[in-house]
Amino acid sequence: MLTGADLVLVMEESQRKLLRDLFPWATGKIWRLGHESDEDVPDPYRQGRASFEDAFQTISRMGRVWLPLLRTE
Repeated sequence: MLTGADLVLVMEESQRKLLRDLFPWATGKIWRLGHESDEDVPDPYRQGRASFEDAFQTISRMGRVWLPLLRTE
């Protein structure tokens, strides 16, 4: 999957580091979604609905930062 991807966005810094260690040739493609704000997306797994809603809001906010960079127009 990394071979065909131009960009890989992960939720946590630990995920970014793991992928870069496993696939050093893809380092330039792998970024944390919260790179600009220097924050991870909190994992809502096994938590209540509010945690999932918070994670969704965080992903939405961070995604808006990436959107202008991804446009090809």
